Amino acid sequence: MSAFQLHITKLSTVDKKIVKLYEKFKTAILALDSNIEELSLQNYITFRLKRNVVGILIQERSLKITLNAKYGTLVDVKNLFNDASTVKHHASGDYQVKVDSDKDLKYILSVVEQVIEKQKTK
Repeated sequence: MSAFQLHITKLSTVDKKIVKLYEKFKTAILALDSNIEELSLQNYITFRLKRNVVGILIQERSLKITLNAKYGTLVDVKNLFNDASTVKHHASGDYQVKVDSDKDLKYILSVVEQVIEKQKTK
């Protein structure tokens, strides 16, 4: 059973639109680097290289996406991401955005790429 299937089993009320949205984000994130792996953790799904890059919490009507970087270290010109440094959450990192469509998919991926590059240079 894939990480995604495991989480969907836990969340039987997830909107089918969100299931498709997760699949889009998953495919796009995995395409950014051939070394990224998807892992299912207890409360969320993570995509990682050396460390977690992106955590996705699947909710009934949205995805909560967390990027593993300290707030203020990434360029977010659209100010789409919130500072989650003082908010309790399960994923690693301070950048968080809630999405219910793929409208900002390309932009979010551009910020994810910054996290990947930072990990590669460490």
